[in-house]
Parts: sequence; structure tokens; C-alpha cells
Amino acid sequence: MGFVTSGAKNLLIRAIGPSLKTVFGVTSFYADPQFSVVSNGVTIDQNNDWSQSLSATFASVGAFALDANSKDAALVRAITGQHGRDQRHGFRPHARGGL
Repeated sequence: MGFVTSGAKNLLIRAIGPSLKTVFGVTSFYADPQFSVVSNGVTIDQNNDWSQSLSATFASVGAFALDANSKDAALVRAITGQHGRDQRHGFRPHARGGL
């Protein structure tokens, strides 16, 4: 998955696995999803297991809540374009278990 930004953006990025069962009744999911955020070929951030401190952020943007202590992955990352030009970013999922 990828995206292009122009200027500075704060992005909430999530890889949901276990909470899919609670929220949507999904029975086949990745048990421990994780991901990396890549900018121009360089990993600039990554996440494995979300922090409960993000719960208020989820609510503020209308994202469904995650199960406490689940192995879902999430982070908020400031993404900035370089000198006002578009910059390419990527999202690399790294899943273990499940499906």
C-alpha cells in the first residue's frame, strides 16, 4: 500500500488483526500484524502492538476501538513532503500467524 503527501500530514496508520473478531465477528485474521512506514526506500517508522494511549485518537477520527492488550498494530506518524514537493511513502505489512 502506498500514498503520496504534499506538505505535512499527521496520519493514523493501523494494521488490524485480533480486534476484527470482537468488532466485526471475523474468524480468520492475522494474529500479530505489524508494519513499517517507508519513505523513498528508507524505513522511517514501524509498529508491532499498539499503545493504549492512542485510544483517544481513534475516537477523535472515527476509527473503531481496538481490544485492550490486543496484538493489533497502530501508530500516529507525522509525514512531511520535502520543500513542498510530493513525496512517496509506502506501507509494508509484516504479518505473523492467522490466515
